[in-house]
Amino acid sequence: MEYDIIEDQSTCVLIRIKKLEGRHAAALGALEECMQGRCSCPTNQSAKLKSLEIVSGKDSIDVTLTAKDGQRLDRSDLDTCMRYTLDQVSRE
Repeated sequence: MEYDIIEDQSTCVLIRIKKLEGRHAAALGALEECMQGRCSCPTNQSAKLKSLEIVSGKDSIDVTLTAKDGQRLDRSDLDTCMRYTLDQVSRE
């Protein structure tokens, strides 16, 4: 699996996950855990989120993250979180 951080305005970030290699459902499940506040990634970015929207396509998943007022999302931490989450999905 691969991902790109396509848009980074610090308050709104779009991440596209691609090359899902048959793990589309597992990746969606992991992202839904994050959406429900049950994320286990090793950063504090989930505490900064106002919203997390997931759009599932045929060959990709788009995740739009919006920061709470006065908060900024850290691209490096988001990268760490995505690597961690996708690594967990790959192990399932």
